[in-house]
Amino acid sequence: MPAHTTLASDGSIVLPDDVCIRYGWSTGQQLELVATANGLMIRPVSPFPETQLDAVVGAVDYTGPAIPTDQLG
Repeated sequence: MPAHTTLASDGSIVLPDDVCIRYGWSTGQQLELVATANGLMIRPVSPFPETQLDAVVGAVDYTGPAIPTDQLG
């Protein structure tokens, strides 16, 4: 469903409330603008860099039996 906004003289835009609610965005959410063949895409900036499982699996040193989450802590 399309949503509309207006570009202000200072270059800012205000996203409609229903768009922010739909995507779970709130004040202060960092967004990035990505040029695509079909126009401009707006998406949230991830707080973590994209990574592959192989790159981080070594960070877990535990090799014993599985522990239920209710017993962790």
